[in-house]
Amino acid sequence: MTKTFYIQGISATITAMGNYLKIVNLFPIMHPKFAHKDCRMILPLKSNLSPCAIKAFSRPVLFQWMDSRLLLIQESREPEMANLRRMQYRIFTEEEFAFKQATRILHLAVSAKRNLLEKFGMTLETPFNPHPTNDWRTSLFNKEAMVAEEYWSKMDKNFSDIQWSFEKRSRKPAENAVNAMLNYGYAVLKGYVDSTIISFGLDPYLGLLHTPRAGRESLSLDLMEPFRTVVDEVVYSSIAGGTVKPSDFKDNLDGVSLDGNAKEEIIKGIAISMLHHRKQFLDLCDLIENIINDMKETDKTHPS
Repeated sequence: MTKTFYIQGISATITAMGNYLKIVNLFPIMHPKFAHKDCRMILPLKSNLSPCAIKAFSRPVLFQWMDSRLLLIQESREPEMANLRRMQYRIFTEEEFAFKQATRILHLAVSAKRNLLEKFGMTLETPFNPHPTNDWRTSLFNKEAMVAEEYWSKMDKNFSDIQWSFEKRSRKPAENAVNAMLNYGYAVLKGYVDSTIISFGLDPYLGLLHTPRAGRESLSLDLMEPFRTVVDEVVYSSIAGGTVKPSDFKDNLDGVSLDGNAKEEIIKGIAISMLHHRKQFLDLCDLIENIINDMKETDKTHPS
């Protein structure tokens, strides 16, 4: 037996209300523990059909409930997405376009770092004034690294004030609990960014600042930059609020790792910041949409 529902808006988590689907969240919840009891996941997080991004669909979407599965019934977006990706492959390789977009992204990232430090009564003094050069990617990375050095030095003081050791960023392996939380949180954040990029029809593997590399979602790494402070603040708040404790971590041969409680606190904190308050998620959507609009305008001036 098949029952038909009509969706009232755009979402990946919905609630069946009679013959209609009521919107619950604008983005798929990444952990079932934090999903509303009446919510159901429609599609996998990275599905090409995931209707999770705002404006991803321009008209109502018809779903059918069949054998415990929610089936998407809609005219395929594949031709539209294929055209957009062909444009991306062409325009993203243009150095002037890539520099402009990469610079915009890093300006947003530096601004986010500055805003977070201001919450702690601190100022970010290192300037970020990029200029186009022949090797502009290396130049941008170097300038951003100088900003990051000051930023993490001041964040170290904040973590020290609540008696947690940090010292400096360490990725793999994580040298301490704070870095383990940051690494895990950035991986969670990347899942949000991956899904949103795909929902808009872009290829997450072709970036602007990060060059293509086998198996690396370069565009996702680019677009994560302005939102990394979401994770930084969640990690600090989880520690300062006492919801994460030293007993939630263990030392391994490959560094410090988190147990279930620490992971859940990070997932929950990021979901609240990105989805409940919505501003961060809307900012991410706006950033992607602006890149797409600039890409289309560039394509008009010298189409293939």
